[in-house]
Amino acid sequence: LLAELTYTTNTRGHRATTAIDNLVRTIDIDTRGRITGDHTNLLDSATPGGLAPVAGRVFTWRADSTLTAITDQLRGTTRFTVDAIGRATSATRTPNTNPSNHTNRDTTTPRTPARAGTPAQSGNATGGVSAQENYSFTPAGVLASTTDRVIDYHNTLPVKVGRTTYTYDAAGRITRTVTKRLGKKPLVHHFYYATGEQPIGFTSSDEPNTGYRYTYDGLGRRVAKDTINTTTGEVTHRDMFTHTGNQLAAVTTTIDTTDPTRVGEGYVWTTDPATGETHGQIALTTSSTNGATQTPATPAATWSQARVDATF
Repeated sequence: LLAELTYTTNTRGHRATTAIDNLVRTIDIDTRGRITGDHTNLLDSATPGGLAPVAGRVFTWRADSTLTAITDQLRGTTRFTVDAIGRATSATRTPNTNPSNHTNRDTTTPRTPARAGTPAQSGNATGGVSAQENYSFTPAGVLASTTDRVIDYHNTLPVKVGRTTYTYDAAGRITRTVTKRLGKKPLVHHFYYATGEQPIGFTSSDEPNTGYRYTYDGLGRRVAKDTINTTTGEVTHRDMFTHTGNQLAAVTTTIDTTDPTRVGEGYVWTTDPATGETHGQIALTTSSTNGATQTPATPAATWSQARVDATF
């Protein structure tokens, strides 16, 4: 047994709380079934009330159920301006510089749990000034432009978005993208297909002599990703994917010629059997720590946003 999840529901049958070890996630839902709050807290006897905030979001809705604002306890507030038919025409993001007093619900500084039972120090959200994005649409309702880029179409397919141009095959699948860059050669990506819609191969001009190959099962689920030396044809790295239904459940490295010690490493994701939401991530490692953990308390704390997005 790795962990035990416990749940509660409200009077309307909606999931109200989820708890694992000493982490408690609470979902607030209004009488119309809209999520108005999503908060994660750490049980901590040193905090007034016994709950130390970890993360939280508050959602604001119009009477017609159009989302107008998201207040993130860590990152700040995003407000949306919408037109008469509910399309977002602008988004204004205001960073949160005082997470210790961000919402009425949470009055203590958010914590990042190092592991179950151990609150860790947290820092303020990234500071900065407010930023606004604007969006416009064609009479047909197709997105025509954003704040920093114009979108050009050929029939219904976007062929240029800002500095990036797109090439398609006869089936409407993207086969090539070219992004102009300042002071560097353009970034060129190629995509390769068999008979379906999913790519079976990919190359990037930033990675010469390297290609990627994707394998799918009969249900269209990706089951393998190979990194290939395009000069020799050798598979230098392979990741295998396991699914539960259509939900990705695990990824494991089975080949790594650069660092063979990574073979067997990977991740397993635990999910809520009722909602399908991911609740936990288990790291698979082949290194021995003799019973002591060498994993940083918050290993992703110093990652770039791109790495966070790719991992999680």
